[in-house]
Amino acid sequence: MTDVLRGGHNYQSPGAHALLDEVTEDRKVCAAAIKYLRAAGDKVVDGTPGNCSVSVDLKYGTDISDRNNASLYGPMHFNNAYEKDRKSTRLNSS
Repeated sequence: MTDVLRGGHNYQSPGAHALLDEVTEDRKVCAAAIKYLRAAGDKVVDGTPGNCSVSVDLKYGTDISDRNNASLYGPMHFNNAYEKDRKSTRLNSS
């Protein structure tokens, strides 16, 4: 089984950045998830893009997933990190 995990967005197309910086924080979560999945015996490929445009960013992770015939593709994002009046964020992996 191969998993491809991907920190969402990049510093050229940064996503949310008010309550927290989505790029910085989803990279931390992605790295931790990769660490623990590998410790559990999964083969894990990091599909996180470098700096690039939005269209390249979106295609990059799915291409990595397709090339590795992944059984799990997990792009990570923080929703609502841009609303200063919200008291919580949630992590979605889709």
